[in-house]
Amino acid sequence: MNAFWKSSVADLEPINQKRELWVDIAKGISISLVVLWHVVGERFLLSEALILVRMPLFFFVAGLFARKIFSDRTSKAQFFFKVSNFIYLYVLWALIAYFLTTLPVQLRNDGIDFSNITQMFYSPVRTLWFIYALFFAFLIVYTFRKLPVFLVLSIFLVGYYFAAIDGNWRNVEFFNRVLRLIPFFFLGVISFHQVRKLVVDLNKAWFLFLPVALLLAYIVYDLDFLRSNPLVTFSVSLFGIFSVLLFSHWLSFYSFSKFIAAAGLGSLYIYVVHRVTQFYLYDLPYSFFLDPSFKDTGMGVALGVVATFAIIIISFVVGKYLNKISYGILFNIPKLSAVKKLARRS
Repeated sequence: MNAFWKSSVADLEPINQKRELWVDIAKGISISLVVLWHVVGERFLLSEALILVRMPLFFFVAGLFARKIFSDRTSKAQFFFKVSNFIYLYVLWALIAYFLTTLPVQLRNDGIDFSNITQMFYSPVRTLWFIYALFFAFLIVYTFRKLPVFLVLSIFLVGYYFAAIDGNWRNVEFFNRVLRLIPFFFLGVISFHQVRKLVVDLNKAWFLFLPVALLLAYIVYDLDFLRSNPLVTFSVSLFGIFSVLLFSHWLSFYSFSKFIAAAGLGSLYIYVVHRVTQFYLYDLPYSFFLDPSFKDTGMGVALGVVATFAIIIISFVVGKYLNKISYGILFNIPKLSAVKKLARRS
């Protein structure tokens, strides 16, 4: 057996090189697809077809530069500070989203319900569950980091098999989601150099891979007997991820791709802020001015796609501004120096 597969994550050489543009482009595409799903959902065919690719891509890209945190060179204190930040972000932005979006609706309907806050740890907040899931992904991989790579991957694949065999890809329970997504995160952790070589060598073939990936994703998701076959769905997800990475590397040669990469670099801002932005920019008008049934029309879907881009841009700008005026404490666990600066400012 290859020495790579016998080694553990803790033994692998950390990824210390500079961030590469194509990775940030892939993150930008990933966050854009997530926001698109939250805005238009199944009403947009492309968004529906990518249900097997969207979150696996997000987790894979999240794992690409996460290897260092699992290395023996990283202290336990550094690791737990890293993962505790996920909990901090999750709780903080769940509360912010509740008070800015859910509570106004409840007050309008004359009934306040705190259940989505009091139950957030076992019934995660709808648009923030990814951060909570990342906490578990990091924690689980760290737990297994001393075991051989092939054994850990085998364990995760078995978990995926039993989680995905029911063929249900909508309204999936949180623990089931984690089991389905952690193999992709782990593959991202262990495979940066191999993936980089492949995307560099094959990036010009993206126009062959990407249409096939979209077609396969749609066909497999549309057919029950394929959708409930974990081997098929996992393979389609991997093929889709690789196709997007090829496309991202090809895009990196064009100057306009820097805008997509900027979304990737600011994906945290977009992810945590977009729920509030979506509520006021897109959901609220349908409550007061627009007929909700308009969402399902062709023009309504087109409006949703346009709104998606507006939500991404606004969330990015607002997130960066909030990060600046809060000295970072809205996006990271506060450090003493930041808290002192904020106290002096107020």
